Amino acid sequence: MLFFIMGLIVFSSSHAQEKKFWLDFEVEQTFGLNQWFDNEDINKGLRKNRTTDLKSRINFLISRNIGVYSDLSISLYSYNKDYKSANYLNEFDLNSYYLSSDYFSESDDNPGAKLTIGAFYKFRFKKFDLVPHLGFGLEDLYVPSASYTVKEHNSNAMYNVRYIWLPDDDNFVSDKNIITALQLTSSYKLTNTTSLTLGINYRLRLTKPKFKAVTTDYYDGSVVDEIEIKGKNMHSLGISLGVSFGWGK
Repeated sequence: MLFFIMGLIVFSSSHAQEKKFWLDFEVEQTFGLNQWFDNEDINKGLRKNRTTDLKSRINFLISRNIGVYSDLSISLYSYNKDYKSANYLNEFDLNSYYLSSDYFSESDDNPGAKLTIGAFYKFRFKKFDLVPHLGFGLEDLYVPSASYTVKEHNSNAMYNVRYIWLPDDDNFVSDKNIITALQLTSSYKLTNTTSLTLGINYRLRLTKPKFKAVTTDYYDGSVVDEIEIKGKNMHSLGISLGVSFGWGK
């Protein structure tokens, strides 16, 4: 992506005009087009696949029509209420074991974030502009945690089960997703420096999520069983509305 942007800069050097920039501030409603996993219980543990994003974007022209941009979105989302975190994958026969305790952490107050950089082309019309953006970036998610303990009937045998969403190789949370974004923004000029914007945004998460269930002995902590499930690339579509300030409109 960096080579592509540098190529645009070199290409535009012979066509250079006065460099111009503008700032966009948008509110975006995003809807997931598919689920993270085929298992519905695992999906319920993650955030709902729709968010409200507060987005800011800086756009910088390197020629009359070609430019580069960077945007930052703060994502507000929620979890499924009254969600229980036990025996997702039928790890234990609950006729032989009973649930001793369970724990699931969730917080609607923890936002996520997306950071994207890329390039755009500006189509100019009399009263409005049409600007397609193409970029790559990172998405930071707030990831819940869950665990529970079971005890065997008529026995002292006890086991802990820990659920890990988006684990890394060391069974710690890896909450960064690589994303690519394609956005088409239409801006209607109010003045020479102010516009109203309306956009549609498609995102593809290139990082496939994983879910892991790790069962350990309650007394000595030794690993008894480990199950890993691979998720799917997530697709989402967003609709945004905002205002733009700057020069070179």
